[in-house]
Amino acid sequence: MFKARQVDAAVTWEPDLSSAVEARGDEAHVLVSTAAATNIIADTLCARQDLIDSSPETVRDFVHGWFEGIEMMKADPAASYNVVGKALKLDEETVSGMLSGLKLTPYADNAQFYGLTGGKAHYDTLFDTAFVIWRKKGLVTKPVNAKDWADTRFLAALAPAYQTQKVEEPKVAAKAPSASDRAIINKQIQIHFTPNSDEIMGGSYFVLDALGETMTSFGNTYLRVEGNTDATGKASANMLLSERRALAVKNYVLKNFPNIEASRFQTIGKGSANPVADNATEAGRQLNRRTDIKVVLATN
Repeated sequence: MFKARQVDAAVTWEPDLSSAVEARGDEAHVLVSTAAATNIIADTLCARQDLIDSSPETVRDFVHGWFEGIEMMKADPAASYNVVGKALKLDEETVSGMLSGLKLTPYADNAQFYGLTGGKAHYDTLFDTAFVIWRKKGLVTKPVNAKDWADTRFLAALAPAYQTQKVEEPKVAAKAPSASDRAIINKQIQIHFTPNSDEIMGGSYFVLDALGETMTSFGNTYLRVEGNTDATGKASANMLLSERRALAVKNYVLKNFPNIEASRFQTIGKGSANPVADNATEAGRQLNRRTDIKVVLATN
């Protein structure tokens, strides 16, 4: 429908995505894709409970075979496309297009996703987010807990076979601000500080935790954090304080989300040079003691 100009926006998959954008020419572009949202769409393996209870070894071996298939796809894509093409009765070019841009998730990625490597399981975050959406729409009528719907023992049982495997994410590094920057969150994100302090207050934890989850979901992004102060005190001291405030945000996220690389942060101290309110009043100074935070899509 998008390709035929019957709708103005659409959600689709490859190879239809590329062909639809090409067909609309300059009037169409991709708003966001899994190239940026690397951990927001999760395909999961499901099995009946009676099968899990009666044949746990078979389930474990099936999961192991899945990971071996992932390794084959990474090591020899052409041979993998041939196998998939024969099974689905498709040519290799079509299979290649279907799988283009697909993030292959071996054992290490799954262990991290399900929280086996420490930290909050990103699976829980996606599950809880989906639950809120579906409940608001009336499609879910009773509370459900993410942990009740994931059985990670088969994944955990395979840990000895993948002890040296690590998560491999595209290397993303922060860049200097430019007019071409694309923020993936439109609303302004700020946290505030008490006078002469770079200590993050408890009321800001929710905001920073949400940012950490967003950076996990959108692996091809970086965080730009600009620290600010009010106009009291010396300019040199304010500059140092603003830099410490920006670093405090970075350090909080890194501590609580160890899967995020430090290179995905850009911290900038602005001192008192960027007020958003009048420094002549205490209310205005409170608003100026802040960090401005932006999640930026990394581009080549």
